[in-house]
Amino acid sequence: MTSGTDRSAQQIETHFALSSSQNFGNRIQDLLEQRTSHSSQISLTPKEQAPRHNPNGGGLFPQQRTPLRLRQNQENGPCAKLRLPSVEEAYQLLDTVLLYLCGTQHYFDERELSDQLMIFYRSNFDDGQRTSIWYLHILLVFAIGKLLRGDLDGTSEPPGFALFNEVLRLLPGISEIRAHGVAGIEILALIAVYYQNIDCKDDAATHV
Repeated sequence: MTSGTDRSAQQIETHFALSSSQNFGNRIQDLLEQRTSHSSQISLTPKEQAPRHNPNGGGLFPQQRTPLRLRQNQENGPCAKLRLPSVEEAYQLLDTVLLYLCGTQHYFDERELSDQLMIFYRSNFDDGQRTSIWYLHILLVFAIGKLLRGDLDGTSEPPGFALFNEVLRLLPGISEIRAHGVAGIEILALIAVYYQNIDCKDDAATHV
């Protein structure tokens, strides 16, 4: 029988930092590692104990984000000509996506993406920021937000298609996307959402 003291030691402390899915995931991962380590010490001799997982080495919530090796060189592509929304419109597009998509399903961490959005605009989307996986996140949110609002740009393409097409142009291989854990999965999920909403269900299925 577990005492009240033992139970309280095993409980997850309520803290404001755990509101982020990444921080919460790291906390859960630490608890699992502690439990695995404790079980190993009981059942194995010191020489037989398996090495503990290093959270910096990857997993669903890698603590270090390496720059993306983009599929195509941005300097030789249409990136410089891409029309990005103003900071005010950017947050309106984020609110639109949160309103229509994120009420019942999780596609990204709202607080973290909002923070990254401000970082990008403060740095004026410099080259260092454009190699971050958050750059793809932000372009997809812009594209989906424009699609949901029906913001036509005077072309025959669906709203937000230029932004969406830029993501597809830069998207790295699946092995590198996988190395970014949940963030990579979120990228593929958002691509599928855009495809599905322009009635390209077969293309959406390839990213699920």
